[in-house]
Amino acid sequence: MQTHKKLNYVLLREILKEVQQQHAIPRDIADMPMMVPCPVPPIYNMIIYAGRFICSGMPEYTRALESMRDTVRKNVEMGLPGLRSGKEKRRLYLCYIDHYTVDMNFWNWLDDHGISHMGSILSKTFHQDAPYTQAKGLEGSSYVINTDSPESMMISIAQLNARLPMVRSIRGPYDQPNMWLEESLAIARTFQADCIIYNGTPGCRNTWGMVKPFARDMERNGFPTHILYDDAFDDRVESWEATKERLEEFFTVRGLL
Repeated sequence: MQTHKKLNYVLLREILKEVQQQHAIPRDIADMPMMVPCPVPPIYNMIIYAGRFICSGMPEYTRALESMRDTVRKNVEMGLPGLRSGKEKRRLYLCYIDHYTVDMNFWNWLDDHGISHMGSILSKTFHQDAPYTQAKGLEGSSYVINTDSPESMMISIAQLNARLPMVRSIRGPYDQPNMWLEESLAIARTFQADCIIYNGTPGCRNTWGMVKPFARDMERNGFPTHILYDDAFDDRVESWEATKERLEEFFTVRGLL
């Protein structure tokens, strides 16, 4: 009605079939971090979700994912961690988003300290075959992509959008069924995380309103949890040097490194 044009369902079907592959490959990669050591390089998590947000349905993104999967499989065959340091000391789950400023220093810091990255809420797809969707408390949280008819394709698009980060897990009280707490616990347990880190931005108002009780609940469930007070995108809020000092204090005081 707005464009005065008809939707091209043939093209939509082709794009959704490409999207199916782009969700199936990260699902395969998502199985592998359950291994010890984790064979997935930390930076792969960001490539997975950055590509999904920017290049969804594009064949170039599919090829990039296939290349990443091949690398991870080689690490599995050789029993190697994805860390360039060659030794996994700890396993970390980012319960919100990552730290992106200053030439990816956060990712290098993880690599240098032997800390495997188990992903964040951005890197999880919640396809029905993803391992964490079967966990207690997340029943009914997964989706499928169906291209059989125009109606099924539209429903699939709605299901995909309903499982986007924040829409999926931070749309209301954090401790309600299928919400942030249950999702984080399910993923942390599935991938045997040793600790949890929250990182966001000053604009993440919904999470700042509940992150402290959320962190206490994670601690009660056995996961040391650290809240970063920086900005994921703007180093002026807190310098990387200050962020790094607080990270090292957390990992040292809690006996993680």
